[in-house]
Amino acid sequence: MPAFIRAISIRQPFAWAVVTGLKTIENRSLRFPRLLGPVLIHAGLTFARDVPDELFPDGHPELDGGGFVGIANIVGHVTDSDDPWFGGPLGLVMADARPLPFMPWKGQVGLFKVSVGALADWGREAGVSLAT
Repeated sequence: MPAFIRAISIRQPFAWAVVTGLKTIENRSLRFPRLLGPVLIHAGLTFARDVPDELFPDGHPELDGGGFVGIANIVGHVTDSDDPWFGGPLGLVMADARPLPFMPWKGQVGLFKVSVGALADWGREAGVSLAT
């Protein structure tokens, strides 16, 4: 079993949109590592300013920030796409996303590693294998 799992910090409400499967592309710079596989979704403390009105026509729900909110698989990378979520220059294509019980955790910019041992109890309680 690996000693870590990767995580990515995303501002709310976009973290929520990813873990619910609504948003299937996460935009990053071209310098972002082009890795594939499972990634924990960390909701940042800062709420995004550029939220499309159509995402929450009736207002947004209360959303947790400053911790893990789900998991997804990065299954590809695109530099061009007709997907309405693509804003470039690099799109991480997400699949098999699902929300998990909120776990407070300090995030980091970009992709970061988290010790599987530190999250073992949470992973078991959430019914998810953190083995990559």
